[in-house]
Amino acid sequence: MAAIYRPSDAISLLRPRLLLPRTRRAALSTTRPTLAGPSTSPPRPPPPPPPPRKSITLTGDTGQVRWSDLSPGEKAVRTAQQSANLVVVVVGVLATVRISLPSRIAARAHHANAGRRRLLPLCRCRVALV
Repeated sequence: MAAIYRPSDAISLLRPRLLLPRTRRAALSTTRPTLAGPSTSPPRPPPPPPPPRKSITLTGDTGQVRWSDLSPGEKAVRTAQQSANLVVVVVGVLATVRISLPSRIAARAHHANAGRRRLLPLCRCRVALV
C-alpha cells in the first residue's frame, strides 16, 4: 500500500527552518518483547477507526482518494472531471496558437516585403526579384 502524500513532510525536508507545527507521533518499535518477564507498561487501546470518507462529486473531487478505492459511479465522476480539465487545457493551447501564430506570420511577411521594397530600386536586384 502506498503512503499518503503529505506536503508538510516534503516542505519540512526541503526547508528545516520553516517547520510546520506537528503533532507528536508515537514511535513504532521493531523489536519484540522479551520472554523474561511481563511488560511493565499497560497495553494501549486500539486507535479509533478513520472517519468515513466523503463521496466524490463532480465539483468536490480533490484527487486524494485512490482510484482503487472508488466505487464505479465515483470513477465515472472522476473520469468526467478529468476529461473536462483536458478539454479546458486543449482549448487554451489552441486559442493561444490561434492568436499568436497569425501575428507572427504577418510580422515576418511585413519584414520581407519591407526588404523587397528597399531592394527593387536597385537595377541589379530588379531582375532577380521581378
